[in-house]
Formats: sequence, C-alpha cells, structure tokens
Amino acid sequence: MSNFIFYILILFAICVIIGIIWGELDSKIKGAQGERRVANILKKLDKSKYRVLNDVLIRSSNKTVQIDHIVVSIYGLFVIETKNYSGSIYGDGYKSNWTQYLANEKYIFQNPLRQNYGHYKTIENLLNLPDDSLIKPVVVFAGSAKLKISNADNVTYANTLYKYITYYQEEKIDIATVDRYCEIINQSNIESISENRQHVKRIKDNLEGK
Repeated sequence: MSNFIFYILILFAICVIIGIIWGELDSKIKGAQGERRVANILKKLDKSKYRVLNDVLIRSSNKTVQIDHIVVSIYGLFVIETKNYSGSIYGDGYKSNWTQYLANEKYIFQNPLRQNYGHYKTIENLLNLPDDSLIKPVVVFAGSAKLKISNADNVTYANTLYKYITYYQEEKIDIATVDRYCEIINQSNIESISENRQHVKRIKDNLEGK
C-alpha cells in the first residue's frame, strides 16, 4: 500500500470519528436545549401548588433511570419526557416505534411513551403511591416537529404543556404530602458524575444491542 493511500485511509477514519462525535454532541446539545425550554415553562406554575424537579437520576433495581422533569402538585404528579425533534413525527400510542421524516430522510425511534412508562413506574414504586391515578406520564416535544400521533392523549407540544398540566384541577394531595414526596425523590436522586456517565453508557449499550 502506498503512503498516499495509507494517509487517505487515515484521513477517512478521522473524518468518520469526528462525524460520530459531532452527531452525539449535537444530539446532546439539542436535548439539553429542549429540557431547558420545558424547565422554563414549568417555572410559570403556581409555586404554592406545584413543585418542579428537573433532571432526576434514580436507581431502580440494578439500573438507573433518568427523568427529565417531575411535577409534584396537589392535583397529582406529572412525569415528563422531553424530545427536541424537528420534521414530522408519525406514531401510534400502541406501537413500539415511531417515525421521523426530516427533509428526504426517514428515521425510526423508540416510542417515547414506552420509554416514559418505565420512568412513571419508577416514581410510582418509589413513593408507594396508593392510587395510580395520582400520577400521569407526559411526553412533550420541545422542537419544531409536527405531530401526527394517534391513540395517545398525553403527547403534547412545549407551548401547550402549561395548559395540559393546569387542565387538571381536582385536588388529590395535600401540600404537606406534596413536599414529602419531593423530599423522597430528592433523597433518591443520584448526583455523582460517575453514576451519570454509567447511565449514559448503559443507554448506548442497550441501543446497540450489547
């Protein structure tokens, strides 16, 4: 193999690696932007009735569960998964995968309702809730995506999230219990950098089938 071809291959490999790193970095940046937007919307909730917890990492059995946002209120709990997507999103609440159409490309991704179900059950079990009607899983799209979703009334846009949450006005929990639930969640929240890195690695391994 000539030196020229060797250097071309090395350059190609470097470009591939940079592309992979950039793709992962871009995804993280977009995800963080979406979560910040939703967190800012949740700040508008009445603080005398609602408590907001962002970016919670909880151990569940032998794994960790990362939850974007949890709203604990006198009207119940809302476990929120945020997606910052663009394009058109087609999905069915009962199907395992949804589809994103972006320009001329088509991408398949996991139904986020199924992903959030695990988060919802983790909080339900952690708090030992007496009634599963006290907790509601919500998926919010914070980007510019246009949603075409069937069989799912708990999928919403960021700009309608406040209205979605405040629609529920039946008081179910007293404020003392709201604060007790928040204390339990905060005490269970893992804040170490190493735990967060291990959580991200587990997600990547699951996606890659390892």
